Amino acid sequence: MGSLKHQILAVKSKIELVNDADLGVGGLFIRRMNGHQRDAYLEALYAASDEKEKGQGSVAFVKLQPLLLQLTLCDADGKSIFEKPEELGEIDGLVLDRLAKKAADINCFTAEAKDAVQKKV
Repeated sequence: MGSLKHQILAVKSKIELVNDADLGVGGLFIRRMNGHQRDAYLEALYAASDEKEKGQGSVAFVKLQPLLLQLTLCDADGKSIFEKPEELGEIDGLVLDRLAKKAADINCFTAEAKDAVQKKV
């Protein structure tokens, strides 16, 4: 079974299948970020935000949607699909918005997701 440390480190991130008819592709998943990815994303989000606007509705969140998706879009095995955020610039804007919203929900960046987690605690 291993030590408690090894058991904790062996826990896999949650992965959810994306069902978006506008994409027209199958086998696209969104995963929860690991700690390093989450730190990098939050650092970029806060660096791009001014003090009055933080969070999912902010201009910084919208500007960083490609980074969020680059860190979270994956295949069924949890392997990243994109290496750089810039690769996502060609995606239809509305599809980008929907995917980013789903990624934000899964990673608990939205108020609704945070509320749901608080109710479980």
